[in-house]
Amino acid sequence: MASVTTFDVGVTTLTDVDSISRIALDIRDMADHIERNEYRDARRIYQQGKHAPQYDVYGNEEDDYLSLQRMANAWKTGMFDEDPTWMFQMLGMADVGQSLSEVISTHGSYADAYISELLNDYSTGTLGAQASTILIVSMYATHQLWDGMQ
Repeated sequence: MASVTTFDVGVTTLTDVDSISRIALDIRDMADHIERNEYRDARRIYQQGKHAPQYDVYGNEEDDYLSLQRMANAWKTGMFDEDPTWMFQMLGMADVGQSLSEVISTHGSYADAYISELLNDYSTGTLGAQASTILIVSMYATHQLWDGMQ
């Protein structure tokens, strides 16, 4: 695993974002499968990943791929605990008087629940793939930026 990523268009990042950038290929493939009414294959990509390898702390590729579902539930590992964007988003779903911990336990998995529902509703078209981009990738990327500034 390299410490930088260079894309074909000549852009070089200061960190290795290759794995994360490949999530776009998962979203593309999910949408393709949905358009062909292959919802099971789209769900499999959402749940297990397809294009984004994960690496251990030594840079060795692991057997599991990064998946959109794993990204959606990263909050369960404490990854977003100090992220003000995450807290703000969670508090936006709060009822009056509800504590942050109550809100997170109630709504922390909202993106995963919503997208999983869409991927089981054949009338929604490619909305599940589109929602993955908006609800998961944008929050995960925002967190990565926040974490990098610490």
